[in-house]
Amino acid sequence: MIQRVLRTNPGAPTLFLLDEFHHCDACTDDNVRIADRLFKSGVRLAGVEGFNGGREWVYHGQQQPHYTERVVSGDVRGTCGISDYPRFAEQLLELALPVVGVDCAGMCDQAEVEMYEGTWKTGRHPNHHRRSLHFVATLFATARAEGVTGDLLLNCGAEHNADIETLARSREPLPADWPNWNYIRVRSAHFAACL
Repeated sequence: MIQRVLRTNPGAPTLFLLDEFHHCDACTDDNVRIADRLFKSGVRLAGVEGFNGGREWVYHGQQQPHYTERVVSGDVRGTCGISDYPRFAEQLLELALPVVGVDCAGMCDQAEVEMYEGTWKTGRHPNHHRRSLHFVATLFATARAEGVTGDLLLNCGAEHNADIETLARSREPLPADWPNWNYIRVRSAHFAACL
């Protein structure tokens, strides 16, 4: 396991950012082992990419894409995820560890439609970065709403964690809905073998 401390605030809880390599079973299985150890050390809730959760995003019609007031529960039990790789969430559920979806189906749909229609042609779609921020905001909001105190874990793709790392390392204030916690990025030793 490889760790990088991104931001420190002594005495505050920690958000662990766990890099996922989608469709690499060895990496995902190791991430589950890492998550299990982190839960035994004080993590109280895990958020996972690929399952809808948090504020709803709409992009169709005459309006600009935007959040609505509707909040999606993030329940991963018995639901079909946004992605086709639910392995991490399923294994945490098998271990009876609390896990919630933190992804945004509307942002995923918008990016897919715009790339298919050709209205977005080059590079990473802006919703990729928006989704990264959505993951963190949703995980914190869910923890607050459920009265969860203690450390949290976010399992998502490495590019999303790179977006989050950039903000966490920045000297700029964190987004208003992000607490001033410790931020630590964690990567399985199997990650490089999956490249």
